[in-house]
Amino acid sequence: MNLPLPAFLRVATAIVTATAAHGVSASVAVPVPAGSLAVVPPAVTATSPAPAAPLPLHAKPAVAALPVVSEGRFVSERTVKAAFLYKFAGYVEWPQGSGAQADSTVIFGVMGDDDVADELARLVQGRAPEARPVKIVRCHASEPLPKVHVLFIGHGESDRLGTLIRAAREQPVLIVTDSDGALALGSMINFVSSHGHVRFEVGLGAAQSRGLTLSSRLIAVAQYVSRGTP
Repeated sequence: MNLPLPAFLRVATAIVTATAAHGVSASVAVPVPAGSLAVVPPAVTATSPAPAAPLPLHAKPAVAALPVVSEGRFVSERTVKAAFLYKFAGYVEWPQGSGAQADSTVIFGVMGDDDVADELARLVQGRAPEARPVKIVRCHASEPLPKVHVLFIGHGESDRLGTLIRAAREQPVLIVTDSDGALALGSMINFVSSHGHVRFEVGLGAAQSRGLTLSSRLIAVAQYVSRGTP
């Protein structure tokens, strides 16, 4: 399921492009330094959200670049996070028996961020019949965690992040977060903001301890990599 890194960036670009073409809300800013993952959209104007065009997990490459303003026009932060969350699954190998084989349904769980859940659902709706099946599940902190392969815990659950991560680590789940200090609590990928850019850091030790293998291509473009085990 792994794609070359440029394809990852290009697919993320295409996702954002498709969404932006129908209108997005909430701007996120400015130029991209060398080495950052960037999603550079075409000329679009910020408007209210609308359904995006579908894109398969194995979409053909297009052009690379993290969420920025392009010629004074805007892409939403939630769109960028949803796009990267969607593609992170292509850079992970789950252990045998996890139900995440190459032809099986990838189950994304989202907790603590309804905006990202909505955007992720828009990105995958109406996908091509030959695309790998994807399912989006809205999870709640007060309920047992259902079976998922990728779990995004948004900033809305930062107060109990440690407890939620410990519960999720009982399964071979790629845990993606959006909170300061999340790697120390056992997160495997954590979104961070750097000078107006959405970037990410990787908890390699946490992933390996649960039997997940992260692609070296993904690790190479992380802002920071923690190799210790929380």
